[in-house]
Amino acid sequence: MEAFDPFFFPTKVLRVVRGGSMAWVDFRNSILLFDSVPGDSPEVSLIRLPPLMPINNVDSGIPDGPCVDHVRDVTCRNDGWFKFIEMGFPHLDPNDARLNRGWEATMFKRRIIRSDDDCYWQWEPCGTVDSASLLLPAADSCVPDCLFPEIFDYEERKLALNNVLSSFPTLDLYRDDVIYMMTKIKDDDPDGWIIAVNTESKRLEGISPFSLESYHLHRIYQQCDFSKHLINKALGTHLAKDMDKLMDQQPPELATVERAACREEDDVS
Repeated sequence: MEAFDPFFFPTKVLRVVRGGSMAWVDFRNSILLFDSVPGDSPEVSLIRLPPLMPINNVDSGIPDGPCVDHVRDVTCRNDGWFKFIEMGFPHLDPNDARLNRGWEATMFKRRIIRSDDDCYWQWEPCGTVDSASLLLPAADSCVPDCLFPEIFDYEERKLALNNVLSSFPTLDLYRDDVIYMMTKIKDDDPDGWIIAVNTESKRLEGISPFSLESYHLHRIYQQCDFSKHLINKALGTHLAKDMDKLMDQQPPELATVERAACREEDDVS
């Protein structure tokens, strides 16, 4: 176990899929893992996160640096892995009149439990994707018809994500190859889009617009699921019946509303 960091500021709590374990995440520094929380003597481990990308390692004068929630995310998978992502803006130049807001995101993975013969005890890179190389959705998707001029060049028939600001990458809880991002025209704009990116096929997989009453400096979206324990407690109720229908479907995604709207428009036309 590493020495505890006095500047550990947890910003996310994870339920580790292993009897009673919990993890607190400080996106800048580390993961604090409590093993067997209900037990009398829980084991505590401090897992360091990969170092910040050089472009994100800014000296702000604050002892532990500025908040990095808008460029990092950590999640815990059912298969015994921690997943981590960080995005950066390598081409962003404030002195350039034409801002290139293109981003690059790198993903890492690491086993939760260490074994003697485990070569994945350290963080291992598991993929990189950038906005400039993203392809249009598959031919059987209607997402291109729902794109807005700000993020799609209709003349060139290609994505224009370099013209908008993307932030708050979020790892999918069910699929290794999908991440979500919040995209806006301006940083202080309350309106924008949530995009789903397939990191394996390098394609934009989904998009859904949102509108807030006020500007927020934090992650305003989150993928979620209901515990089977809650469903079992509510057997026979209308909630249980509704949840049974949802559980029979594919894992929930953040960008399904827009696709449904597209299909309705296609049916009408």
